Amino acid sequence: MITLGKIAEWVLDNRRGKAFVRYTLKETLDEITWCSDKRTIIVVTDDNGYIVGVTTGRVDVNENVFFVYNVLTTKPGIFQQMKQWIHTNFPGYTIEGVIRGIRRIQYRQSQQTVNRI
Repeated sequence: MITLGKIAEWVLDNRRGKAFVRYTLKETLDEITWCSDKRTIIVVTDDNGYIVGVTTGRVDVNENVFFVYNVLTTKPGIFQQMKQWIHTNFPGYTIEGVIRGIRRIQYRQSQQTVNRI
């Protein structure tokens, strides 16, 4: 079973770039716990149950936006699975985020994602 503590440890062991930058273990655990309570954390595992991706975000119900602000993956294609989860669990919401800490972007729903939903 994957606990919030294991997720936090995985994040600290695998972080790179702008994801979870300068977070301490306590800050990481607090963030993961808060997002878990709000249903805005996505954890993807491989077939063996090992974590391969974590993302955290916030939901703006007034604007129908799921704002992603930490994305950490260890394999290609994981973020696509995360976006699919958001579109399934927050239908009609737009996914937004900041890429590389510089520019705010909007992730468009691809036709491939639409077909899977």
